[in-house]
Amino acid sequence: NEGERQEEGDIASHLRRNPVFRCLSWVERQWLEENVHVSFFATGDLILPKKHEGESLFVILEGRASIVTQEREHQSRLLTTLEPQEFFGEIALLMDQPSGATVMAATDCSIIEIPKPVLATLIKRHPSIAEILRETSRRRLIDTKLAHVSLFAHLNTTERQQIADFLSSVEFE
Repeated sequence: NEGERQEEGDIASHLRRNPVFRCLSWVERQWLEENVHVSFFATGDLILPKKHEGESLFVILEGRASIVTQEREHQSRLLTTLEPQEFFGEIALLMDQPSGATVMAATDCSIIEIPKPVLATLIKRHPSIAEILRETSRRRLIDTKLAHVSLFAHLNTTERQQIADFLSSVEFE
């Protein structure tokens, strides 16, 4: 099917431009493309519920996704909105525990799902992928904590990320 070939080409091209997967060879990108699943979501759709198990890494191919946490009395707090090339699901995946956030489609979007065993194979060959995922998860965990501290609650995502970047470089004993 011509449409499927075009989609597969788009996925490989997307992965080549993605900072996490830039290190992959053409052959590795082709293998990865054959071992991922692409899902489509309409604006407002639930992509991943809170408490989902970390069985995959998700990369935004097109559109935007919002990461939200549940506050008391069923109020949601927007942590950030992710754009194409950005990923999510790494915290639950790396920590091997259920996620603390919900992911919603902020716009119509397509998402690449990379299963844990596929990602593990890539990390064995390219440890830099794990380092990028670890550093991103560390920054996001700090940002999530800051978003729930009243002193920082009024800050937007960019401002909290600046503080998270600073705190990421601090060693605590």
